[in-house]
Amino acid sequence: MFLKLLKYEVKSVSKWYLGLYALCLVMAFILRWLTPEFQTLGQSITLPNWLYTVYSFSAVATVLLLVAVMIATIFIICRRFSQDMFGRQAYLTLTLPVSTHQILMSKVLVALLWSCFNAVVVFIGIGLSFELFDISTWTLLWGQISSVNWTVSLIQWLLAMSREILTIYLAIAIGHLFRNRQILISFLAYFLILVLTAIINKFLEIAILDTTSYWVVMTLFTVVCIGIYYGMTYFIIKNRLNLQ
Repeated sequence: MFLKLLKYEVKSVSKWYLGLYALCLVMAFILRWLTPEFQTLGQSITLPNWLYTVYSFSAVATVLLLVAVMIATIFIICRRFSQDMFGRQAYLTLTLPVSTHQILMSKVLVALLWSCFNAVVVFIGIGLSFELFDISTWTLLWGQISSVNWTVSLIQWLLAMSREILTIYLAIAIGHLFRNRQILISFLAYFLILVLTAIINKFLEIAILDTTSYWVVMTLFTVVCIGIYYGMTYFIIKNRLNLQ
């Protein structure tokens, strides 16, 4: 049943994401096609006026679409969680033959999945638009950075994204503890969590001088935050739910 829940979560928003991704990549290909003579940024563009106009429009549209993908990801994550867990649809969601843990985990995993796709699409879009896919450059970069460091960086990024997703979920859950001004309270809760996290990060940065030890401690701190945010969100959904 948990796998079916994951499948439903993915399918419910896939058309929005896939549409945006396809549009971004198409615009990136068009931008790449319009500038075959240029290998680096900053070079002048010797094109006819009408083609220069098309190029300028494509460049602006591509950048806006890449930004829109990132904003849309955050918006959809917030909207889906708020509607499914605290809106009218919550009655249906919470009567499914699955536990609250499974529902919450499915939300986190699917949000993390789309965040990963989002990062890949933005990376490919920027690479295509500005011709950053130079095989020799990436081969040199890969040789300078060991596979262990790549793996560690990927794990840290996934943990950081999981923490951000759960920060959003916790803020939304806190906002729905109140009957009025729930959106405002959710925003305040989110920024309060960010401020507290930033203060602790700064303290750890000052207290720990060794670089390796610092990153180990920061990774552990991220894991602790994930556990705390998840536990608090679960507790609110399970025991303090205020459905509309």
